[in-house]
Amino acid sequence: MGKRLALLIAIIASAVSSFGGLIPHSGPETSAFDSFYALHTQAQGLSATVAAHQNALVNDDSVTEVPSVAPTETAAQIQVKPQPLDVWVTAYTSSPDETDDTPFITASGSLVHDGVAATNFLPMGTQFRIPKVFGDKVFTVEDRMNARYDGVKIVDVWMGSKQQAIDFGKVSLKIELL
Repeated sequence: MGKRLALLIAIIASAVSSFGGLIPHSGPETSAFDSFYALHTQAQGLSATVAAHQNALVNDDSVTEVPSVAPTETAAQIQVKPQPLDVWVTAYTSSPDETDDTPFITASGSLVHDGVAATNFLPMGTQFRIPKVFGDKVFTVEDRMNARYDGVKIVDVWMGSKQQAIDFGKVSLKIELL
């Protein structure tokens, strides 16, 4: 315990005598200060190499600027590739036999239009693509399906004619959430 206390006193004395490492220092306390400074910078998450380099800059008698570290990217700046999701894709129209009593109004309150999709497993407003069939076309979830489809990964895309919807059928495809 006595050796640890002596080392701590030497470190504190070194730090105080050199104003926290801002003024170059020399003498027997230098090695204790160097050890303390290296441990301190490593505790801040700096590598041993960076810590040794910064320690050399602090101990150098010439005035040297510490190189700046490039800022890291934030989560919003990182481009994330859309992850594909396997779903069943079907098509629907504004026919009263396929919808409720307001066939031209979606569950979100908008009028049906090209790019509208209905599903129960994604939140309203979710955007996605179906690249294999529709390329870069973006669909938005603005409608819901019958409750019997709750818990089922199925997406219903709106089409302007019943024949288009029938021709499309039911296909297992990958969608990319945006």
